[in-house]
Parts: sequence; structure tokens; C-alpha cells
Amino acid sequence: MTKKVLIAILTVLLIVVGLTSCNDGSSGGKTDPKRPATLSVSSFTEYYPVGAEKPSGSLLYTSTDGKITSVGINDEGVTHNFDAKTAGEGKLLKITYNGIDAAAKYNVVEPEKIDITGTFIVEKNATLTFKTNTATKKLEITKEEWANWDDFYNLQNVPESKTLDYTIGISPAGRTVIRVNNWSYSVKDGGLAGYPSEGSYFEFDAGYTPNTGYYYVSTAKEDHRSTTNVAAHDKYLVMKFNAYGNAYFWFTDNVEAGTLNALSDDAAIIIPASQMTFDNAGLNFKNVTVAGKEATASNLAIILNKDGYASKTSAFGFVSSDDGDYKGYSYTMKLTDVAVH
Repeated sequence: MTKKVLIAILTVLLIVVGLTSCNDGSSGGKTDPKRPATLSVSSFTEYYPVGAEKPSGSLLYTSTDGKITSVGINDEGVTHNFDAKTAGEGKLLKITYNGIDAAAKYNVVEPEKIDITGTFIVEKNATLTFKTNTATKKLEITKEEWANWDDFYNLQNVPESKTLDYTIGISPAGRTVIRVNNWSYSVKDGGLAGYPSEGSYFEFDAGYTPNTGYYYVSTAKEDHRSTTNVAAHDKYLVMKFNAYGNAYFWFTDNVEAGTLNALSDDAAIIIPASQMTFDNAGLNFKNVTVAGKEATASNLAIILNKDGYASKTSAFGFVSSDDGDYKGYSYTMKLTDVAVH
């Protein structure tokens, strides 16, 4: 072999070795380095009552190849040291899954004593009554479902009634709650927070029910467009509720005291209490159709505002929506100082 041939062979070998080294050193998408697996808490309930058996929450597990999996904190394969036998703030929960640890802090609270009595309006046409059984000294809860406002207000018919089971617990914010029918109620000042008692429901100043002693009038006249019911063209709306819960409506040219005092019960529209409903927001009705003095009034509805029936600026909306050939109207009503005669 000549010297020139040997040099040529060595040159080729060096090039091949160099190319091989370059290929081995590049990522090429063939081999990714392994990353460490991780475990984190994605959601977690911080407050628990004394005696709770397990925590509530979920985890995110990221494997060494980057795959993310959602895992329940009580799922198979997850271990933790949750302990709610005694009350305590800032307890440390150690969670382990696939050999990886995560941590969270939790609080165990002793629920307050439930001392609640009375009837509360909780949902559409439904009340909850709380009382202590004199024999057992235990709290009993009864739910009554009424057919409509007339039955509840005038005690026309006996409602459907049933005794409910309940549990005492702690809300996610750490407050004592009573759980009834899969719903949690916060207890405040001997009542249910956010739900009026039967007594307060009938106090006119509370705004849940209309004031039967004074007229309501619209804040403005309706327009006279072709899309507006002709009965309301350029008219104010006047409204009153009588002692039996029925609602009377008149369309008038003005809302002066003299006009209101001259009104008779021969109203343009009368809505009976039997077509109204009630809930924790207040008395209302929706999509009611009745035979009016001159024509059928369709799709009538009350829309309560923030201050409800007690407001002298914007108590509620009264609307009659269009339906095919029927024309509607829309008013904002307010409480007046003109007494119902």
C-alpha cells in the first residue's frame, strides 16, 4: 500500500468518525432526558368538622415522561395522614403518591351549637320549620311545599309536609352549617343566613311582600309605538295589592293622589294570589295570562329589584312580553305615600 492510498483511507475514516460523533451528540428527537416526577395539590378543602373521616381535594401527578394525571386525594394508591379527631388550626397534611410527596395545611373546627327555631322561606313555594322536640330534646326540621302564594298567605290548603334528616358541618370558609336535602345553610343569629323568616317576610319594610296599604305607580308613561300594547299607549300604570294578596292594575293618564283616590276595584287587570309564587327573594309571578277588562293580558311578570317592594324609587319591574300578535309593555314601579282607600 502506497503512502498516498494510506492517507486517503485515514481521511475517509476520520470523516466517518466525525459524522458519527455529530449524530450521537445531537438530540434528533430520539432520546429525551428523564425528568423527576412531581406531585402537587390542585384543589383542597381547608376546613373540616371534628370527626371528619377524610380530606377533600385533588392532585396533579406529572410522570418522568411529562404526562400529567389528575388524581383524587382519596383514590387508590394515595396515602395521607389526615386526622380530624381533635380541633386544631394549621395542621400539616402529608400526601404520598407513587413515592412522591406533597403537603397541604388544614383546619379542624368544632361546629357551633345549632340554636334555631321558626319557619324560613328557602325556595319556590317552600319553607323549612325548625323546632326542638320536647321529648327527645333534639332538633327536628320539617319541609312544607305549598301550591302557590294564596295557599301560603291565606292558608287555603294544607301543604305537603315531610320531616327531613340533617347533618351539622363546616363550610369551606370555616362556618358552621346545617345540611338539609343536599343543601348547606349557614346559621346566623338564630336563623338561616340569606333566607327570611316567616315573620320578617310579612314585614313591609323588609321588601319581600308588597305593602297592601299604599299604591304603587310607574316611574314613567309607556310609549305609543306599534310594538306596544294599545291599552298602555302614553299611560302610567297603577297597582295595588289587597288584603287577600290579589293584585289590581289600572292604566291612567297621571298618578296624582286625586286620580289614585278615585280608582275603583273595576281594574283593567286583576291577578289572583293563586297565580303568584314566593321564594326567598320575594313574592312574584311569571308568564301569567289573565282575562283583562278589555282584552286578555298575556305573559305578565314581576321582576324584583334590589330593595324589593319597599322601594319608593324602583321597587319592581312589571312586564308583559310580546307573543305572536300580542303586544306587550314594560314598567318600573315604585311605592307611593298615597294610601289605598
